[in-house]
Amino acid sequence: MARIDGAPNTVREREIDMQLAQDALEQTYLRAPFAGVITAVYVEPGETVTTNEAAVQLMDDSSFLVEVAVDELDIARVQVGQPAAIRLDADPSRVRPGVVERVSLVANMEGGVVTVPVTVRFLEVDPFLRPGYTATVQITVAEARDVIVVPIDAIWENGPVRTVTRVVNGQTETVPVVTGLSDDRWVEIVEGLQVGDEVIALNYRGGSMRTPSTAGGGPGFGGFPRGMMAPPPGR
Repeated sequence: MARIDGAPNTVREREIDMQLAQDALEQTYLRAPFAGVITAVYVEPGETVTTNEAAVQLMDDSSFLVEVAVDELDIARVQVGQPAAIRLDADPSRVRPGVVERVSLVANMEGGVVTVPVTVRFLEVDPFLRPGYTATVQITVAEARDVIVVPIDAIWENGPVRTVTRVVNGQTETVPVVTGLSDDRWVEIVEGLQVGDEVIALNYRGGSMRTPSTAGGGPGFGGFPRGMMAPPPGR
């Protein structure tokens, strides 16, 4: 009597074939590597997709970045972790908080101007944010509170000496001052003026004298580079 021993092998072969078919079926599913929003679809139903061909574009909407170009003269003051204020051109009435996330090690030159790319991350995400929006960013590189400040165009420079024109009883006098922090609007006065002193600020655009400005307290100081929003890299 002959013994039939091929059946178990046949069953095993069918099991292997089934597993291979299931593995092949798994390869037909497109699974997102992270949670996000599909922003573009590049294929139609029934089309064949080859290896390394993009089928959809997926955006990580849990975080947004804005890259700004900082002048080489200012970049030494910019550091990772500094706070930033972001104002979108599409929503200028609202200021969104941010933080400096990355300072590029490579500078760029365009039109004879050297700048360094700086990446700022939004600390809060809301439905209004969209990749591609333009924004103005204020990076607080230093901060001084309860200090005396005057408009930046009230300062006159003569070599290392800085002065302001102070108004006293309707008369003007030149007063040497020691300055501290500054931004594109205000200059901190460390020595030379008191709160309430009136100074003359020259309007460089019109070449005329402004109404006397009163020295007073001011906010922190920073820069205002412009940039464009984007989702995190590699997404």
